Amino acid sequence: MKYVAFLRGINVGKHRRITMAELKRAFEAAGYRNIATYIASGNVIFDGAGTDAAALTQEVEVRLETALGYHVDVILRSAEEVRKLVASRPFASVANTDQIRLNVTFL
Repeated sequence: MKYVAFLRGINVGKHRRITMAELKRAFEAAGYRNIATYIASGNVIFDGAGTDAAALTQEVEVRLETALGYHVDVILRSAEEVRKLVASRPFASVANTDQIRLNVTFL
């Protein structure tokens, strides 16, 4: 199953810096497949086994802590959940201008 991992608190300021190549290698070493990263955002798309997102989230956090040497909070969504969010056009009523930045926050 394809997942998107949103990693919290990396590549912000001087601490917890990691290149996307290093992050990809950490996911590969953990046994995940078809890994892609998105810019220096800490967002990782990958194939993971099973459908228990809570268990997989915990597994990713433990594996990243082992690989990186520090804890990283992970917010995990299935690729289908992300597709549905985009398709729902949550900001359709907001005019798109150069002064507006649209964000989605996962809690």
